[in-house]
Amino acid sequence: MFLDAASDSNDEAVRELLDKTRNEKELRSMLTFQDGDMNTALHFGAKNGNLKICSYIVDEATKLGIVAPLVNCCNRKGFSPLLEVSLRGYHQAGDIDESYENRYLIINKLVEAGAEVNYCKAETKMTALHWLAYNNDSKAIQTLLKMGADHLVFSHDENLPIDVAGTTPSL
Repeated sequence: MFLDAASDSNDEAVRELLDKTRNEKELRSMLTFQDGDMNTALHFGAKNGNLKICSYIVDEATKLGIVAPLVNCCNRKGFSPLLEVSLRGYHQAGDIDESYENRYLIINKLVEAGAEVNYCKAETKMTALHWLAYNNDSKAIQTLLKMGADHLVFSHDENLPIDVAGTTPSL
């Protein structure tokens, strides 16, 4: 139910399920549970650009002392929550400006919680900075650079983040 609520971007259900769970072992299990593609609820929150879900999960994981492994957990495709929000975090319904702002805030939350800013998928060697450049998200790019992201990482096809900037189709 918890993973489904996160996948459906139902932040009220996620909060309710977290609040109902009093047992630390059960809460830990909920937060770290992975579906068949190894996605956690945090992956879905990040992919959907849902700031509330990401905040709830990161805050609870911090209390349990499991936040660093959770924010750096990769799904079967090799995406961490930071890569998910950098690549796909524009899918939130509603105001596009709100989607960008939520993405920026999610990135801050994940990095402050210990997400590896220079992690890259093995096949593409593209970091979050590459994906943000691809998606023309200057505010999030500036944030990641201030948080230690390396702008001189080459992707699998020898592109720096600046090389892929502006190559995304119009959103």
